[in-house]
Amino acid sequence: MLMNPLNDAALNKARDLIKQTFDDLSDLPIEVRNTIANIYYEYSLTLLKLKSDSPLPESISRSNDLKSGFQNFIKDSAELISSVETIPKVISAIRNVSRKGNKKSFDLFVLTFLYMYKYKIPNVTNKSLFRLKIEKFFSPKVNEIEHLWKML
Repeated sequence: MLMNPLNDAALNKARDLIKQTFDDLSDLPIEVRNTIANIYYEYSLTLLKLKSDSPLPESISRSNDLKSGFQNFIKDSAELISSVETIPKVISAIRNVSRKGNKKSFDLFVLTFLYMYKYKIPNVTNKSLFRLKIEKFFSPKVNEIEHLWKML
């Protein structure tokens, strides 16, 4: 996500989607809240840009060639849509584990969530914790808006 000034319309849309989907996120760790906020903000921003008068989405027009730009746009859009569709189910599972009071399982679910959605490591559930830590170390820097959850 680019670190441009925040789009108020996208912030409002993300806030509404989060409220509608999760009600309140205060029972979740801050890092999870911020990851959700960033994904829903990026999703809302993408929807707004697609509805604009711009002939091509920004990610396509910034690319070296139209084909690779379009492929990246499709991949990024599919990832966002998938995240917005699956995150509610994962958060529901995290909350269920939390209600049962199993701290170790809760921490494992939270780590799994972060490796999947924040660090974008593929096939998280098929890897050991040690392997995930190594992949996280070598993965690209996470590009997110710090403390975005506070603005929503």
